[in-house]
This record gives sequence, structure tokens and C-alpha cells, in this order.
Amino acid sequence: MIKIDGLYKSTTKIDKEDGEEYWRYLLFRDNGEVIFVSSTGTESDVANWILGQKDQCKGPYVVSGSAIEFWVKTESALLKTRFDGEVKDSTLSLKVWNSNNDFNYEDSYIFKEVAIKPPYKASQPTPKSGAAEL
Repeated sequence: MIKIDGLYKSTTKIDKEDGEEYWRYLLFRDNGEVIFVSSTGTESDVANWILGQKDQCKGPYVVSGSAIEFWVKTESALLKTRFDGEVKDSTLSLKVWNSNNDFNYEDSYIFKEVAIKPPYKASQPTPKSGAAEL
């Protein structure tokens, strides 16, 4: 069963040429949607902004028994990636294919329970200075 009360974090870090380390994250939602991001941040950092991100890389997911499959793409369709694999306890084992550059890889994701912050809406009042939470 897929978990929706946190993020799945890849077990493989990505070392970029600029020396920064990135991690891949997946957020599964109860509406059948998955969001895919990569970030230098921790799962707590990502939880604070993932739902408010513009041009999200997202799509619907399907789980059948222990099998999972989904495609994600940005709204601008600049990136389209296919994932398929297996859900086992708190781990996802996935085969990944990026259709833009025909890049394939395998990765595992471990579930991290973390509160996901709702996106900021322009209609919300601006927090006053000295407010406990922003």
C-alpha cells in the first residue's frame, strides 16, 4: 500500500557538477496524483514547498497489489518520465525512463513521515510581524 502522509526519498543521491548533492522525492496524494521533485533540501524542507511549486512534475498513479506505475510530466511538458516497480512496506523499487533523453535508471525510495505544508494562497492574509508561524 502506498503511503500518503509524507514523502518518499530516493536512496541514491545525485552529485551535480557544481558540487551540490540532490535527492529525488515523490509525494503521493489521496486524489491519485503523484508529484516528483529533486532538491538539495531535506524531506522537511521539501514538505514546506512541494505543493506550492509552479510547473510541477506530476501525474496519476496506479497501484495493483504490490505493483505501481505512473507517468509524470511538467505542465509545460518539458519533462516526461515513466516509473514502474514494486511497493513493499515503506520502500519503492522503481525502474525509471525519461522520454526526453531516453535515460533509464533504477532507484529505491524510502518513506519519510513528514507533515506536508499546504500551498500559500494569495487570498490568505499576510502574517503580521512577530507571528509564531509563517
